[in-house]
Amino acid sequence: MRNIDGRIVAGGEFISTLEQLGRISFIDNYVFEQTVRELVKYPGIRLGLNISGLTAREGAWLQLLISRLRHRSDLARRLVVEITETAALDDIEAAARFVDVLHNIGCRVAVDDFGAGHTSLRHLQHLAVDMVKIDRSYVRNLSTSREQQIFLGDLVDLIKCFGFATVAEGVESAEDATFVRAAGVGYLQGYHLGSPTTERAWLRMTPADKQHCIVAA
Repeated sequence: MRNIDGRIVAGGEFISTLEQLGRISFIDNYVFEQTVRELVKYPGIRLGLNISGLTAREGAWLQLLISRLRHRSDLARRLVVEITETAALDDIEAAARFVDVLHNIGCRVAVDDFGAGHTSLRHLQHLAVDMVKIDRSYVRNLSTSREQQIFLGDLVDLIKCFGFATVAEGVESAEDATFVRAAGVGYLQGYHLGSPTTERAWLRMTPADKQHCIVAA
């Protein structure tokens, strides 16, 4: 969003405050409604959105998704719902049920910030998500640490063994991108590819771009 001075404010600067105030569900509902509107208007795009762990546990947001997408498989299959590793770890059984409902509707599911907490690959297998977003801490210092390069490569191989797609977060330079691609990561995310913006980036994409990109709403 933009503040009163016109500066773009990234979600990381205000999400935790909204959670503490108990107002995050309003944001999550608004983002979902706007995302569905874009999917309807632009049939060639795929979008991803983040859901707060608090919202995911309440259940009302899931009912909203069901009501909007139950009979719109054409929209659901172009939507990726991202849940944080922390939210998934808090209650694995509840998270697994949440993921099952999303899959039954036709959406894909990603675990965000994997590695920032203590979720094991066994937990991920139980959740049966579609995509794992590797925390930026595993990308940091890749160019200067051979050990970090080896570790990232081994982690990516393990994740792929479970059949999950991979995304590397925090790719901040062309050098980072080179090492991440060499490790076998499928998708890249970070300031090297694009910074947070209030513009709808998917409107500038070519048809080829849309086939290989998931934009976070």
